[in-house]
Amino acid sequence: MRVLIGLALSLLTSVGFAVAQEATEPKGFDPSKIRAYGRVEMLRLPEGNLEMEAKLDTGADTSSIGIIESEVFKKGDDDWVRFSIEGNGGYVAEFERKVERFVRIKNRPEGEARRPVVIMELCIGDISEFVEVNLADRSDFSTQALVGRTFLENGILVNVAAEHTTKPDC
Repeated sequence: MRVLIGLALSLLTSVGFAVAQEATEPKGFDPSKIRAYGRVEMLRLPEGNLEMEAKLDTGADTSSIGIIESEVFKKGDDDWVRFSIEGNGGYVAEFERKVERFVRIKNRPEGEARRPVVIMELCIGDISEFVEVNLADRSDFSTQALVGRTFLENGILVNVAAEHTTKPDC
């Protein structure tokens, strides 16, 4: 009887583990593509061929890119934004994107901020993804960009004890 109970508990435990493991993996997740990067890495914006330092932040939902100027305007019924980003070496690229939405950022020293969110391609290491990015003045931050979970969930583990472990290769 003890053997039968032991086998039953063992079976239930392994089935429960398999179900829990399956429930936590994102759709299309490929464990062979997991990368471990440092808390600060070089980020490339392929469209503008810009590179800059980025903080990899598992606590942030979306990513944020530092802009030097921006102008929101209407194109038909849609909000669009024209903005400039300065990369390493002082190289500046200009972009124009449809605004996907606006976010309100609270708890800032200057009060609440309203930021446009656009879709941009980001590249870290050999991983390149189109993700939502909010546009912000990041001149008071230590890095020009912050990369959030919507990019990191594509198989990136963050080693908080490391920095600059890879270079953009996409």
